[in-house]
Amino acid sequence: RGGQESVNQGIFRLKRVLSNSEASNVRAKAFFQLARAYDKLNQNMRCDNMLDSMSHILNTSENPIYITGANQFALEFYLKTSNNQKVGIYAEAMCEESEKNQSSYKTIAEHMLKYGLEKKERELEFAENQLEARQMQIHFYVLLVIMLIFLLVMAILWYVYHRRLYNTRRAMSEQQITTLIENLREANVRGDNLDNKLKEFLNDKENWNRMELVTPASLREEGELKFRDNVCRMYPSFLPELRKAGPSITKREEILCMLILLGQNAEQIADVMCIAKNSVNIMRHRLRQKLDLSKDEQLEDAVKRLAGGAKIEE
Repeated sequence: RGGQESVNQGIFRLKRVLSNSEASNVRAKAFFQLARAYDKLNQNMRCDNMLDSMSHILNTSENPIYITGANQFALEFYLKTSNNQKVGIYAEAMCEESEKNQSSYKTIAEHMLKYGLEKKERELEFAENQLEARQMQIHFYVLLVIMLIFLLVMAILWYVYHRRLYNTRRAMSEQQITTLIENLREANVRGDNLDNKLKEFLNDKENWNRMELVTPASLREEGELKFRDNVCRMYPSFLPELRKAGPSITKREEILCMLILLGQNAEQIADVMCIAKNSVNIMRHRLRQKLDLSKDEQLEDAVKRLAGGAKIEE
């Protein structure tokens, strides 16, 4: 590519390659480069010799050797030097090279087409695999979402059920607590009433004394007036009700009713009043008539009713 000195250095190096190398393709390329160098130096004889050496190696080599641009350079050189014989040889070589190139191009095109088709098929297969994987992934996510929704619904139902159960139990507990509180309040009220009554009863010493004084024996020991006064204090409404039920009842019969009210039988009344038992029975009979009692009604029940429901002691 440089001047004459550079070309001479290239020729020297190429000759060393020829002397040191035995490879056919290397020697053929070296002869081709020497031919170009001699052509540049206008040494046509040497250029022709180098092309002949190159052609001999290309034609006798067991393995086909192809040097790009060699036949074209030789054809142009022989056209320039008017060597018609070699022009024909290299023109034929150019045609063969062109046919080989076309065949090669066709083969290459077929291989490229085949490779392209195979590549497209692989891409299509890869795309199908990706699509299938994507569909499987979508199916997996859909199934996962369905499972999550199912679990969420179950969790909501479980929460609602337990919430209602909790509210029901709480309402029952509150109702029970309210009932217990009401019962406790009633019990407290009853207890307070009992405490008040007990306190009143305990504080009322006069009632204790009065209860001790109202006995059948007190009639004999303290007299009729004291006995009558004690009974009237214990049963304030007894005598008025008795006199209202029987206006004709005598004082003696009033004492009889008081003893009956204290739970005394006929013998005990006879002993306390110092009379015979038959007399007591006669007084009871007269008293029944004055109170207008039926045969089925007991005198003791009538006296108790007039005393305001007081319990007759046995």
